[in-house]
Amino acid sequence: MKIAKALKLKNRLAGEVARLKGIALANNSREESQESNYDIHELVTSGLPKRVSELVTVKTIIACSNAGYEIAGSAIPVDLAGLARTPYWAIFMIAELKGLIQSLGEMPTKNGHFNEHRGYGLGNVEPKPVVYVAAVKQPDVDRLVANYQTQIDELQDALDAHNATFSDCTLLDGITV
Repeated sequence: MKIAKALKLKNRLAGEVARLKGIALANNSREESQESNYDIHELVTSGLPKRVSELVTVKTIIACSNAGYEIAGSAIPVDLAGLARTPYWAIFMIAELKGLIQSLGEMPTKNGHFNEHRGYGLGNVEPKPVVYVAAVKQPDVDRLVANYQTQIDELQDALDAHNATFSDCTLLDGITV
């Protein structure tokens, strides 16, 4: 695949990740009486992470191709393990995982019985009982966030080790603030 086509694929994957995040945010917590149109639990725990991994893979391949990055003599790593050893992978994955953490933090997890005041403008001041169902409950969100944070820490450690051993950047000589 040519880089021009890979860039289009990257943009479609980024749009798909955004679309899936939107679906999760809009549909995770719903009134019990409302029908669920999506399997939000599967989307959040499997579908979205899979698409994020695909997006990071495409971004890494594009970056490696553009930079002429070499691993074992080939222009770009030939497998996922090779890609995952590049600093690009770590940088892109850290950014995407932080985005997932932010989205999870914004996702409503309201679950259970609540008394809600609705229709104040219509003179209705009595609370009405409403039952909410969350596909991904707060403890699940907390576990996912902790898992993603652990991954970020590991990737950051690997990136820090790479940066500590990287040769001098003479192109930066003379740039000061």
